[in-house]
Amino acid sequence: MARARWVSVVVAAAVALTLGGVSPAGAAPGRAVAPAEVQFPTPEAAPRAAGAVAVGAGVVGSAVAASAFSDGLLRRTVTIADPRESASPSAAQRVTKVVATQDLVAQRLHASVTFAAAPTSAARAVVIVWLGEWDGSSCVPRAALGVESQPGGAASGAHIGAAGSVTGSFGVSRADRGANVTLTSSAAGTFRNADLECGFATVQSTDGATRYQSFYAEGMDEVYKPVLGMTGGEPVQGARAGKWTTLRLDVRNSGRGAAKNVRISAKGASMTIKNASRSLGTIEDRSTKYGVVYKVKLKGAKSRKITFTVTADGGYKATKSFTIARTPAPKKYTSLAGRFFWGYQPTNVGSYSGWDNTTMWFVDKKWVYVGDAKGRTPKCRTTTKTCKRYSYDARRGVAKIGKQKFTVRTTGYSYRVAKGEQKSSFSPATLPKKGARFTADLVHQNWSGYCLLSCTSWTERLTLAKNGRFVWARTSIGSWPGIGQYWSSAPPANRGTYKVVKKGVVELRYANGKKERMSIAIEHDVRGKPSPAGAGVVLGLTNFYFQD
Repeated sequence: MARARWVSVVVAAAVALTLGGVSPAGAAPGRAVAPAEVQFPTPEAAPRAAGAVAVGAGVVGSAVAASAFSDGLLRRTVTIADPRESASPSAAQRVTKVVATQDLVAQRLHASVTFAAAPTSAARAVVIVWLGEWDGSSCVPRAALGVESQPGGAASGAHIGAAGSVTGSFGVSRADRGANVTLTSSAAGTFRNADLECGFATVQSTDGATRYQSFYAEGMDEVYKPVLGMTGGEPVQGARAGKWTTLRLDVRNSGRGAAKNVRISAKGASMTIKNASRSLGTIEDRSTKYGVVYKVKLKGAKSRKITFTVTADGGYKATKSFTIARTPAPKKYTSLAGRFFWGYQPTNVGSYSGWDNTTMWFVDKKWVYVGDAKGRTPKCRTTTKTCKRYSYDARRGVAKIGKQKFTVRTTGYSYRVAKGEQKSSFSPATLPKKGARFTADLVHQNWSGYCLLSCTSWTERLTLAKNGRFVWARTSIGSWPGIGQYWSSAPPANRGTYKVVKKGVVELRYANGKKERMSIAIEHDVRGKPSPAGAGVVLGLTNFYFQD
């Protein structure tokens, strides 16, 4: 049998924890008056049953439990039903099962004690439910709930310190129903912060002289809440006239508790929704139900909002809305002067990077600047590597640079930037006016290298606030498989203020005093409207985009 931890504690009056004060004055000898206190025995550790999985030393400290609660822990529960010894005089004094709970939400301890028969005043016993933490294979008590079994008998609670001594008391109420007695502690922050891991029970005579039963310690099971959420792409989704629009949702449970009986429903005015309500079953903890497909058709030309609601047992719920907008037909520009486009080359197995971007700024009716303007408003007077003459046939919507012709529409165009390269796909973007401010949380993910040899991938996150402040963070990981080397980097985020100093040029002022000017353009959503939050921005040659 695993060692027990014994603590020297004075019993009876010195250790008895009072719930309602001392016994009523003048109580007649032999009169059936419930005592107002429970006499707790000397606390001792209890072992696990033989063959049970060994447990390492418990992690002590309120910070652990507080972190668990913030991580979604609802309660810890233990079922105690494996007796080490059992010599109860009668069924009314014999416990068959105890279910104890640490309720972090209500900040209470509970214990449901089941007897072999309904307790009586003639056959009394004291039941102590101990809750504690593991020390190897022994459960060391940290709190106790005690109750005298007879109807209306006393109930009280004790705090037990790390040294094994009683450090305080707390109130406990009882509720009787047949052979079951339910104990509930008073509410206290201690019961949310305590990192309880195990529990056991003892049953003794009312005078503490005889032990009737003791139970092996059992580990507490943790119950976490589910945290529901949805992703489904950009906040504005396009719809063609008379056509069904497909929305593909991922329903996730980021919590540590399973989401049971999950249902999803969709609702929106002036639209037809196929199979609007459906069941998704159970989504396990930290899992995702991918590819929940909805078909939606608008009944008119006006943009409409569709709202998805996900529910699960326990009242858990999440909602997410999208705007379904009529996608405009591509049109020709009357002029390209002053317009800005950004583009990228498609990747293939021979690509050295993920995003291979460039920009084209049509300075006027004759010149286009190809490449990064580096925080300046470009001016072109002669043909160079970046300044190129162009012509544009507005009637046909066809532009020409050198010998290369390409069709331009409001949705963009394809153009080969350099000889021998693949054509880049260009999309329109809007140059913001001087003084413009934005609210956006965006991301840019990229990689470079030949990953069979060596490559690096990174993620950049850009937050722009309406008050003119920004945060620009970057994390990266890399590998060199041939020699088994790996590396990662997560430098401090760059912070500061931003200001659009003139059309299409932003100045970043970093907290360390550094200043930097870059070209800036706002990407368009499916309606052809500039949307920094929903579509993204282009800083220099880096495209930051919305990621749901």
